[in-house]
Amino acid sequence: MDIFIQIIGFIGVAMAIISFQSNKHRVIMIFKTASGLAFAVQFIFLGAYTGVVMNVIGSIRNIVFARLVSKNKSTTPAIILFSVIVVASGVLTWEGAIGLLAITGKLITTVSYGMKNASAVRLLTVPSCICWVIYDAMGFSIAGVATEAFNLVSIVIAEVRLRLSVRRSAEKTADNEKTLRSERMALQKCKNAEIPAGK
Repeated sequence: MDIFIQIIGFIGVAMAIISFQSNKHRVIMIFKTASGLAFAVQFIFLGAYTGVVMNVIGSIRNIVFARLVSKNKSTTPAIILFSVIVVASGVLTWEGAIGLLAITGKLITTVSYGMKNASAVRLLTVPSCICWVIYDAMGFSIAGVATEAFNLVSIVIAEVRLRLSVRRSAEKTADNEKTLRSERMALQKCKNAEIPAGK
């Protein structure tokens, strides 16, 4: 049974790792929703009910944010609403001080996932990962700890990879513009050479 519980968690790990490698908000939200639901199931078996509720709320929140961002609508009202729901749910499922970690972690991602910029989503997720690493370790969720560790590594890799890609693209554009200017200058020189000198 223990192995089965951890397998469920590692499914969540896979979904979380995939999510942060995308530079599209909607894709990140879809895979984070799948990851959150997997961990909600795992936490049910582990008896960590604050974690269950936080992940279910987070999954619903992700779907809402994905729809709002895709329609270019403000996520601020949803951020406020889900923040209130997270705090209220945390109080109702209170399991001691450890629950504060789950609540804090979910509040942070409620703000970060509501942002339209994928890079901001990733970077602001870092403090949330730290909260969940501690919560998962205290709740004996091996897969949960692994997920947050992989999340942190995945975020770093994604940021480095995507920023290098942007830099290369900018350099390529600059080179193309430089080549185009050179070609225009050469063409202008040819045209000038064809014009006979005036008497």
